Amino acid sequence: MFRSANPLLDPIVAYLEANGLKILGEDLASPKQTELRLELVNGEERRLEVKYQYLESFRAEEITLHCEAAGVATTLIEGDLNIEGPPSPKTCAMEDAVLNPLGDLDSVRTYPGLDAYSELDLDSLTMYWVARSKWEERTAKSLDLARSQFAQIIGRNPRFAPAHLGFADCIVLLAHAGYSVLKPSTVLDDARQAARSALSLAQDIPTRMAASSTLAQIQLIYDWEFVEAEAALVGVLREYPHHAHAHQGYAHLLISTGRPERALEAIRTARQLSPSSPMIHGTAGWMLHFARRHQESIRHLEQTTYFHASFPPGYVMLGLALEAERRYPAAKEAFQRSFELEPGPVALAALAHVEAVSGNGAQAEAHLEELKTMANTRWVSQYFFAIAHAGFGDAERTLGCLEAATDERCDWMIHAAIEPRWDLFRSDSRFRAILARVGLFPFFQES
Repeated sequence: MFRSANPLLDPIVAYLEANGLKILGEDLASPKQTELRLELVNGEERRLEVKYQYLESFRAEEITLHCEAAGVATTLIEGDLNIEGPPSPKTCAMEDAVLNPLGDLDSVRTYPGLDAYSELDLDSLTMYWVARSKWEERTAKSLDLARSQFAQIIGRNPRFAPAHLGFADCIVLLAHAGYSVLKPSTVLDDARQAARSALSLAQDIPTRMAASSTLAQIQLIYDWEFVEAEAALVGVLREYPHHAHAHQGYAHLLISTGRPERALEAIRTARQLSPSSPMIHGTAGWMLHFARRHQESIRHLEQTTYFHASFPPGYVMLGLALEAERRYPAAKEAFQRSFELEPGPVALAALAHVEAVSGNGAQAEAHLEELKTMANTRWVSQYFFAIAHAGFGDAERTLGCLEAATDERCDWMIHAAIEPRWDLFRSDSRFRAILARVGLFPFFQES
C-alpha cells in the first residue's frame, strides 16, 4: 500500500488501490489538500486533487461513498475529490457533523441530539453550528465571537441548554491563561451559572454530561479542588465515556498530580474521540513535554502545527519543547509564529524567557517591557511576568509574581509542580509554599 505523508489519507489510498489504481506519488499543497498522481489500469496517468478538511472525522465507509459519488474508481474524470464539509445527509445524520466538542456514543456523532430541542428556530440552529465550530477553532478571536453568538441564541431561546453550555465553555476558555481575554475573578460566577443552567435544562445525555464536565473543570483549573474535580470527572466518564473534553480535562488533572502515564492514556483517548480538535491534538504534545519526554513532544507538536497551521497555541507548545532541548533558535521561531498569528502575553512571555536563557538579555528585557505595555491595555496575568523573570534566574521577582498569580487564581498554576521553567526555584521555601496554596504540595517531588 502506498504510504502517504499524511496518514489521514490512508482510507482514500486503500479505496483507490482496492479498485485497481496505482498511486505513483503525491504533492502536498497544504495540510488540508493533496494532489495524488495515479496510474489507471490501462497505464494512463492522471492527477487527482483531494481536499479533505475534517477528513479525520469520517468513517471509512463514508469516505468510500464520497469516492463512489465522485466516480473516482470508474471514469476518474480529472478534477477534485472534495471532502471539505461535514458528511452529507446521505452518509450520516446531521448530528453526526464534524468537530467534536461534546463527544457521543459511537465516537463519530459529535453533537448532542438536537432533535431533543425541536422548538429551536432555524436561524438559531444555524448560529449554533457556526458558534460551535468557532469554539472548536480555539483562538481568542473565534472564542469571543462564539461567546457573543451563544448569548444571542440564549436571548432568543432561553431554554436551549446547549447554548448555555457553549456560553459557559467560552468564558472558561477566555479566562484561561492561554488566551488571557477575561480576568477569572470577574467572570467565573457567570460561567458556573451558565453551566448549571445547561445542566438543569438539558434534555439529552450528551449535554447533561458536558455541563457536568464543565463544572468539574472549573473546580480543577480555577478552584484547585483536585479531589472533588477528579471524582466529578470520573463520574462523567463512567456514565458517558465518549466525552472527549472530559478525557482532556482528566488528563490535565492526572499530569498535574504526578500521574503522567495515566495522563497520556487519557489524552490519547480524547484524541481518538475528537481527532479534528487542534487543542486536544496539541495538548497531547504538551503532556509529553510535562512528562519530560521532550523529543517525542517535538515530533508530535510538529504534526500539530502541520495539521493546524493557524492554531497559535500549537506553536507555543512546540516552542516549549524545543526550548527544553536547548534548540533556542527554533523555539524563538515557534514563539514568534504564535505571536504573529495572535499577539498575546503567552508568546511574548515565552520569547522573553527563551531570549534570557539563551544569553540575549537585551532582547529579553525588550520583550519584558512589551509585556508591561500590553498589561496597560488588556488583562495579563502575573504568571507571565513570572515566566519572563524566571529566564533571568531572578528568584525574588519570579516567586513574587507567582504568588500574585496564585492570588489571581491563574489556571496554569495547576501545572506548577511539573512546569520545567520553574525547576530552578523548586528548593525555595516560597515555591513550596505556593504549591501548598494551590494544593499541589502532596504531589511535589524535588528534581
